[in-house]
Amino acid sequence: MNWDATKATGIELVDSVTVAGYRYSDGWARDQKVYFYTRFSRPYTDVVKDTISIPGSDEIGLTATFAFDNSGDNQLIVTTAISGTDVEGARANLLAEAPHNDFDTYCKQARDMWNSELSRIKVKSEDEDNLTVFYTALYHAMLAPTLYCDADGAYRGADGKNHKADGWRNYSTFSTWDTYRAAHPLYTIIDPDRVSDMVNSCLSFYD
Repeated sequence: MNWDATKATGIELVDSVTVAGYRYSDGWARDQKVYFYTRFSRPYTDVVKDTISIPGSDEIGLTATFAFDNSGDNQLIVTTAISGTDVEGARANLLAEAPHNDFDTYCKQARDMWNSELSRIKVKSEDEDNLTVFYTALYHAMLAPTLYCDADGAYRGADGKNHKADGWRNYSTFSTWDTYRAAHPLYTIIDPDRVSDMVNSCLSFYD
């Protein structure tokens, strides 16, 4: 998708319930680096690591397949945090945003956050279809720009180096060739605090 191609991958077995690594790629997002830190709710019983050739690259990709004991509780919760800075940033994000293996709690938090965001505009209609169309469109308008920094404000800049936002949060995926027409004017009305972060993000990218 978006002609995205893997350039390099890495996987590290941290302990019996934790795995970390990275994926470097190139495509719509040039020279993209994404790091991850994943926690399982129970230990894996076996892991098979393997290598694969990456098309168009001299690098060798890594894969890992995990096995779990399903003789008792079959529920497995997999919690993953990502970062654009490094694996340590992903680990810190996991501890800051999802320290527990509690799917129901995080599901409720996500639902409450979306209800709060969507309630920024309240409309009334007897037509349920119209309400569905309106709030679906509002939801889509809020999917981007996306927050692109660690919990401590660190982010990977356009120069490929790690920086730290001071007093603002870094955003990315602006798609400004069309969103400047209506989406960004909308944000100035319903979410002015986030607009300030977006402006600072664009200024940082320029710098």
